[in-house]
Amino acid sequence: MSEPQPPRRTWWPRIVILGIVAALAWWVATPRYADYPERSKVQEALAVAGMCKTSLAEFIQARRAFASNAREAGCSEEPTRYTAGTRVSGGRVEVAIRTGHPYVDGMVLSLEATRDAAGTTRAGPSDVIEGWRCGNDAVKEAQKYLPANCRQPPLPP
Repeated sequence: MSEPQPPRRTWWPRIVILGIVAALAWWVATPRYADYPERSKVQEALAVAGMCKTSLAEFIQARRAFASNAREAGCSEEPTRYTAGTRVSGGRVEVAIRTGHPYVDGMVLSLEATRDAAGTTRAGPSDVIEGWRCGNDAVKEAQKYLPANCRQPPLPP
């Protein structure tokens, strides 16, 4: 009497299942990462605004007055690869974005000095700056390209 043979295992069902799992993973992950290149370009504008914010805060603290323009605040007005330039007015730093994307091009990202950490009250030249509010003038469709803390309108004048 011979010993029973173990059932023969085939490889093709495993390959089919692996292919299905890979296709589902691609289908789920693609929408999340499709906007990544545009979001990284917008991040450059936030970095430019952040550098200018530091210079503006030092200017306000030293002189108890707002800078009249970006040069006076110690910021560069020159465009970068993905920004069209920087403007400073009052306690606000504004950076115009240019990426070539229809929703994002021309959008203005702003950082504004506030008297409270929550970012609800604009700071005056003699106030202590407690925080900075990041805002934008973008249309609804462009909000997804912005960092989460910048998806709000700037403070009213």
